[in-house]
Amino acid sequence: MGWWRKVLGRAVGASDRPPPLPTADYYFLGGIDDLVAAGSQPSAARPVARLGPNSWAHGDRLVIIRYLTAEEAEAVEARRWRSVHYVVDDLLPAAAASDELPADYRSRLSRFVATMLPRILALGPVIVAPSAAILDAFPGFERVRLDPCCLALRGGPLPPPTPFEGRLEIAFLGTRSHAGTLPLLARVAARLEAAGCETRLHLYFGRHLPREIAASRTIVNHDPVPWAQFRDFCGRTKFHVALAPVQDTPFARARSITKVMDHAAVGAAGIYSDRAPFAGSVTHAVDGLLVGDDAIDWADAVLHLAREPERMARLAAAGATLAATLGDPRRVRDFWIATLGLDPSVT
Repeated sequence: MGWWRKVLGRAVGASDRPPPLPTADYYFLGGIDDLVAAGSQPSAARPVARLGPNSWAHGDRLVIIRYLTAEEAEAVEARRWRSVHYVVDDLLPAAAASDELPADYRSRLSRFVATMLPRILALGPVIVAPSAAILDAFPGFERVRLDPCCLALRGGPLPPPTPFEGRLEIAFLGTRSHAGTLPLLARVAARLEAAGCETRLHLYFGRHLPREIAASRTIVNHDPVPWAQFRDFCGRTKFHVALAPVQDTPFARARSITKVMDHAAVGAAGIYSDRAPFAGSVTHAVDGLLVGDDAIDWADAVLHLAREPERMARLAAAGATLAATLGDPRRVRDFWIATLGLDPSVT
């Protein structure tokens, strides 16, 4: 590929490259990681080169995942590309106005949107995103909808529902970008405690969890799970129920359905907000529960499942089937094999 690969190699050496973002795993590597070279030199067996922290290429076809560093942008701009695909899984153009996000996170996204996103869009990419809301934020570009893959399926079948043995283990697998849902979760925990149900609600906010929420006897606060260890975490940590509340904001409604995949990976029955992105994908009382914004409704849904463990197990099993269907890694693999012009025989 010439001198420009050497420039990218100097910018981000193979030995000091950061691990891929969740976005890269869910929408790209989860389908074709066996076709990606470990370094910048592709081969017949692994024909896709990783150019930098957030960019991959096969010949003159480029894939950008969510961000670009300044060094990557300079090298990419020096090359003429046959095609460019930009994978984005958040409503980044709305980040500056998304007050529900932590201030430092919102600031980083806003800075990227102001400085680097225009350089990516100047490449004339095809926008690849998991929701119509994100795609609609990029008018004038060719746009393609792509759902995330279920990463746990790469390790074999999804686990069976977690057996219920008296104490209900509940998970909220959101990160700091979901901190706006913490007041709701605190109210849910308080109602569960008042009901006398033996439950533990597991959060992963570490030092970022407000003290008044961490003081709840129902809440168990853990340090965040680094993304590089997340798949292993899901393989060894199981829950009965997992919660995925969604705030009624443009940024939150534009998110993907990755939580459906994550809940299946930990063997849990999922409870979701009855709005995008889950409404329309999850069928209420079949492969998950859809509830409104009242904490009473969330707590009652949990309590009902605690009283009906067989129903809880059925929901978890059906949720795993939903995750395997919507998140089939083969679908992501086939998309990129066609998009990058790879040899179809590798399927």
